Amino acid sequence: NKNILEELIALYNNSTEIQTKENRETLLWCIELSKARLLINEINRSENWSSGSDQVKSAIHQIRQLYQRRDATDSEQEKKYISEQIIHLKNDFQLAESYFETINFNPSKSDFLQKIKDNKSTYYSYYIHQDKSLSIVYTDKGKLAYKRIDTTIMDNVQTFKFTYFADSPNAFNNNPQRYFEKAKYLTQILLPNLKNSKQNIFLSLDGDLYGLPFDALYDQNYLVQSYNFAYLN
Repeated sequence: NKNILEELIALYNNSTEIQTKENRETLLWCIELSKARLLINEINRSENWSSGSDQVKSAIHQIRQLYQRRDATDSEQEKKYISEQIIHLKNDFQLAESYFETINFNPSKSDFLQKIKDNKSTYYSYYIHQDKSLSIVYTDKGKLAYKRIDTTIMDNVQTFKFTYFADSPNAFNNNPQRYFEKAKYLTQILLPNLKNSKQNIFLSLDGDLYGLPFDALYDQNYLVQSYNFAYLN
């Protein structure tokens, strides 16, 4: 999924001729379709494997741990080694991803876009690239807009989360003004054209954006004082 989306977004960014309204709709559809497919696969795994044998449950646990280890390492050699371990485990227990291709998953693009275009709410969809840059597709005055953010933004998000939403309120209490400045910066980057937004805002997050309380970000006041945020699966 990630590789296909990387190619799709690169194609869109590299050619002004295809940066049309219709292609922005397709871009959003593909990003959200990818997220939905992963979610449905995970639900299906849980339903089918919860009643499996102890051997199968052990394999599932090992696979999930290996995926976490692979995501956490920056070493290409270790990534390759872990990927090989995952493949062996899947083959040993017949847990290959092709099993899930049989899921009846046929969502409607037209229904999806009709919901997005209802003009009653604002939608922001996020996709974190492999180089940690960020793509945002969002509704703005009834139309879809696209923005790409450089590679430093996700490091800023991680630092902000760790500093202010970890174990202690001390960082905020010691310097509230610094919090407001950092929160306002993230608002400007992550919520482009917020001034044009409807009161109800739907967020489709990705990766490290999970766990960031958009409600607690700041503009003239805390965003929760002006907007209702809903976090989509």
